[in-house]
Amino acid sequence: MTGKTVKVLFQEANDNFTQGNYHQVEKICRLVLTEKPHIIEFQKLLEETRNRLCQLTYRENKSQFSALIAINIQPNQPIPIYFDTIPKFNICLFDFTGENYLPNLPYPITYYFSQKTEGKGEIMQILSEKLPQNFSYYGFIDHDIFLSISDINKMLFIAETFNLDLFQPSLSLDSYVNFPHLFHKTGYLIKESNFVEVMMPFFSNYGYLKSKEFFYESISGWGIDFVFSHKLFEAKRKIAIIHDLIAGHKKPVTSIHWVLSNDMNPHHELHKIKNKYRLNNFEMF
Repeated sequence: MTGKTVKVLFQEANDNFTQGNYHQVEKICRLVLTEKPHIIEFQKLLEETRNRLCQLTYRENKSQFSALIAINIQPNQPIPIYFDTIPKFNICLFDFTGENYLPNLPYPITYYFSQKTEGKGEIMQILSEKLPQNFSYYGFIDHDIFLSISDINKMLFIAETFNLDLFQPSLSLDSYVNFPHLFHKTGYLIKESNFVEVMMPFFSNYGYLKSKEFFYESISGWGIDFVFSHKLFEAKRKIAIIHDLIAGHKKPVTSIHWVLSNDMNPHHELHKIKNKYRLNNFEMF
């Protein structure tokens, strides 16, 4: 690490932070965390630095950054989003292992978080507490979803055109799918629905603000999609599967076997939520 001690580097990073040299702070923190990923002081400083950079970026470019898409990542696995064009949205990366993994991307990211979590529900809880509430759209994409940047750009355009509050792209026919209505159907641009799955939900600002309280119902994430989908449908908000776009879900579901810190597994969380909100007879389309 350039021959300097960790203490000296931390002082140097703090001095740059005070002076507003946030890119230099980020550089120093990443240098240290590459070799010593568990130093909490550098983790916190890096997170605060990226928050400052995000605030500056958003304040100076409000018209260009109206949507925020969060993508889950983990070490030793390439991010499955294909950067084929310039993103017309903010990017948030969430390393759910807590190992401060940050892949090299061709375009800058707006937010970055690294925290060990137990499931998608917990990830969405954390992000709902950390992220601003004024973006026009929010998306939360699992680490094993295959999409391109141009797909996401187009999906946001379609959502705005059709005034959607909850939506997702259709899934390829070779995807691992729990709910058949998510499979791609030819001949449709969009198909209205009453259910979008938690592995890849996209919300309007209204849909997000009305849904985020339900993120706390499940650590694994299982079941919260039943609730926010039902609540938005009940409020007569527009929900749709966008069949003009096709995403891939290439890994089988393994979370079914997890035992969570609440002594439940995902199936237990799902049944608890269905019972609580009287959704046992929920029929999706």
